[in-house]
Amino acid sequence: MNEIQIILIRWVLGLTVSLLIGQIITKLFLEKLRNYINSKVSKNEKIKKIESLYISRTIVGLMERTFFTPLVAFNVSGTAIAMIGWVTIKMFYNWQIIIREENTRYARSYAFSGLFGNLCSMFFALIGGIICGG
Repeated sequence: MNEIQIILIRWVLGLTVSLLIGQIITKLFLEKLRNYINSKVSKNEKIKKIESLYISRTIVGLMERTFFTPLVAFNVSGTAIAMIGWVTIKMFYNWQIIIREENTRYARSYAFSGLFGNLCSMFFALIGGIICGG
């Protein structure tokens, strides 16, 4: 194989890990975590799904991994800070919604599960970028 073919294989594999496998595993992880949270909430507590974004979480996850995977692959300086900043912005938005919620205990648990989901998503962007970059 020549060098161009090796680079193409790395990029296809890296983007597959980041976008496809990252989407599947992050979604499963978040569903399991939120099911666990729901199982621990008292029957007397008001349970309602808190939607922090009007855009599908699937689309947001794909977009963030599509954005960060090449940054990791090309070793752009400040990528780690940008990833942390992105997660921080998303969490700040979630906390603004929690302030308005009546059931803050459940809302906080839901928001922290979102934080763990974001970290899982960023992990796959990192791994995919490392594969792409060789």
